[in-house]
Amino acid sequence: KGNDFIFFYRLSDNAATKIMTRSLGFGFEGQLDKAHKLSLFFSADGNNWPDRFDRSNHFRIGYEWNMSANRFLNLSADIKSHDAPNVPDEVMATIDFRLRF
Repeated sequence: KGNDFIFFYRLSDNAATKIMTRSLGFGFEGQLDKAHKLSLFFSADGNNWPDRFDRSNHFRIGYEWNMSANRFLNLSADIKSHDAPNVPDEVMATIDFRLRF
């Protein structure tokens, strides 16, 4: 109870940038205790650009803390590596604090 294993296929077709991304991956979301949750995801992506094709690996780690019934803190990091030339790898960290009122 409180632990989920996830297998997913995702398709994103952006008409504005003309980039279509297909992702196949798996993940785990686990409840550490009543207030803390950890998530880990990996996907292998295929990115169709207008002028080239690129493969990438996407790692995501997330931590969620339910501080109280009305306050939540989420920390996450995404790392995406590309194999196409002249496409830089992507690293993104996010801090999200939510307050219900």
